[in-house]
Amino acid sequence: MYGHKHHLARWLEYSIPVLIVLYDRTRKTAHWQHVNDKTAVWTPRGFKIDIPDGQRLDASAAETIRAITDRWVPHRGSQRSRALQTIAMCGVAGVPVLPTEQLWQLFMGEAANPSRSGASAVRTYRLPLTGDAPAVASVNESPESAVTLDMDKLRGIWSVPADTTVYVCENGMVLDTAVAQLGANCQPIVLLNGFPTLAVEYLLIGLGACGARLRVHVDHDSTGHRIADSLFMRSVRFEQWCPHGLVGNARFEEDCLPQMLGELAD
Repeated sequence: MYGHKHHLARWLEYSIPVLIVLYDRTRKTAHWQHVNDKTAVWTPRGFKIDIPDGQRLDASAAETIRAITDRWVPHRGSQRSRALQTIAMCGVAGVPVLPTEQLWQLFMGEAANPSRSGASAVRTYRLPLTGDAPAVASVNESPESAVTLDMDKLRGIWSVPADTTVYVCENGMVLDTAVAQLGANCQPIVLLNGFPTLAVEYLLIGLGACGARLRVHVDHDSTGHRIADSLFMRSVRFEQWCPHGLVGNARFEEDCLPQMLGELAD
């Protein structure tokens, strides 16, 4: 099996071990492999990992998997990982951390594909930024419309007031509807637009690190759950926004839109 570099880098840093499971629908059997620096091999385009035919995922694997869990030590060797750890510890202690040139350099320097990182961008609306980063001028110059911020605009020092609540949605439809219907009455909102790009991750980590309260909403499906689980490698705390939607069987943000707009207008 082959995968992307950024997936392996994140999996090796998780606080719990990651298993890859392949399921054979015909035989109704599953086989697994633990992802670590010995089983995963780097390739020019990413990594490859073999799933042994003899490692079936059934009751007989319980002891082996439990032992892997007990022995697992996350890879925390990179400067970026250590920076994220520090941010997380400061957050627990209630100490705000402002995004700086140094933190920006860490994100850009250790990105999975630095040559494309500049093309990464994030859309936001009514975000009360202050500081000397170009993003501050961008949001202040367009207070009545959504603003697109790339990594170059997020370079430098910026922050929001520590008591700011920032809402985060997965789909652009939510942001566009909030801009059109709520206007200046809308609370600050950031668009994920699927799995977080470098700019999305950096903005959200920076917001959480300087003391903002992050409320995140994603689709109520398997993809949405994976997006929520992947956010910032849990280095910044966030809470779920409308976790069950307006009705019990809500699956997508469209189903939750009336409730979401109501909270954005509060």
